[in-house]
Amino acid sequence: MVVMARLSDHPSQGGRVVDWTPSAMTLDAMAVAPATGVPPSLMQGAHLALAKSKQREGYTDSSWLCVAWEFAGVFDVDVWTDTFNFWLGRHGGMRNWFTADGDAEDTPILRHELPPDQVRFEPTLLPDEVTAEGMLDHVRELMDIWAVPLGRFGYTCTAVIADDRTIVYVGSDHSYTDGVSCLLSVWELTTIYDALRAGVTPELPVVGSYPDYCIEERKLADSFDIESKGVQDWLYFLLRGGGELPRFPVDLGMTPGVKLPVVPVYQELLGEDLDDAYARTVRDLGGTYAGGLYAACAMAAHEMDAATAYRCLNPVHSRWAPEWMCAMGWFINLVPLHVDIEDGDTFASLVRRVRQEFHDNAAAGGVPTLRVAEILAEHLDFDADSSDRPPIMSYLDGDMIPGHEKWREQNFWGLTGAGDDDDVYVWMMRMPGSTYVTCSCPDSPKAVHAVSSYFGRVAEILQEVARTGGDVAMGPAGILEAPVG
Repeated sequence: MVVMARLSDHPSQGGRVVDWTPSAMTLDAMAVAPATGVPPSLMQGAHLALAKSKQREGYTDSSWLCVAWEFAGVFDVDVWTDTFNFWLGRHGGMRNWFTADGDAEDTPILRHELPPDQVRFEPTLLPDEVTAEGMLDHVRELMDIWAVPLGRFGYTCTAVIADDRTIVYVGSDHSYTDGVSCLLSVWELTTIYDALRAGVTPELPVVGSYPDYCIEERKLADSFDIESKGVQDWLYFLLRGGGELPRFPVDLGMTPGVKLPVVPVYQELLGEDLDDAYARTVRDLGGTYAGGLYAACAMAAHEMDAATAYRCLNPVHSRWAPEWMCAMGWFINLVPLHVDIEDGDTFASLVRRVRQEFHDNAAAGGVPTLRVAEILAEHLDFDADSSDRPPIMSYLDGDMIPGHEKWREQNFWGLTGAGDDDDVYVWMMRMPGSTYVTCSCPDSPKAVHAVSSYFGRVAEILQEVARTGGDVAMGPAGILEAPVG
């Protein structure tokens, strides 16, 4: 099964370890590289400001994303070195880094960039072999040193080599990548490695440079005002929610602003045996695959917390031109979803309502969300320089990503680090073999119980839809009981 999980859950192995880090030539070039004057994207800017604020407030936030996958047989370190550098040469966003002289709110964030011929990562073979547990410790240490938002290239690569297989880990700070980019990197790096090992030139699509996207995005953002359809959709969403952004659909027992270390919560929603039946049924009921997931979330919120509406922020990609489709970067925007829930609703009525809401709010996905925040600042309680950020309810269909057919053979995992928060971040993933949800949840008994119970109920609804091949009734409104003890 393809899994997104915490690094500590990864089934690593022992063996010889090789790290790839910037060469002395590259470090020397970075030391004198001037600022380019190209601003970060809006998402990057908010993320980098958040990193500064978390430093000021003393919160932990390992904001890196990591992918790990396997190569069978003998692993060629020299070919992988050429592979990694070939990949970096293709993507302008990976040759950028940001600096800030201090963590004060008004300290400017500057972008720097090197040309491809000045970016070279070199391998270092560690002197001692490690155990599987030791490898996870090593990866964590590397991520904490290199996969950081400010001051250096915020990514790194390491591999643990055994006689019959090698596990590669590629990790970067979130400012360099989104979830789709992480998945694309597995396909692209594997394609390059296989081609170079065979002595041929890799055949890959032409990609644009992320800093160029950042310039385009800023121009696009400036074209919107309070009269724009997408901005009006956001305003209506806020008014329907009393001027507040959504929080997790059931009570976590948390005080907003009081953050705790987060722990992972995992729940399979649909196994491979039920996936086709679910997809067929939800289509017959007038919905979409993803819309059915949100409809089940709405039903569970009503049954467990007497919710009269289901509200969330749903990430969508902003790869609006062909050159961005396979580029590395943070191409994410948010679409607000508000679904009213009535006592007589069923799965079918809700899935159709979800589909209509996404249709009606399509224009909101075209407006950079942080531009909306600027326009509607008096309505939107969001400050990019604070340690608060709105929780998301994300859905990603892995079947849309090149190379997904090899993920199970490659034993692909997506991995994250640790942090502190007062709300839940949710990733619903349709992957080969399973559709599941993984959450970053505050580590309190009531919060973990609430999140586990909630998605347990979501899974029951989806599986009943698949097994019956028809509509499912919604239960009466109720309140989730706190755990005993």
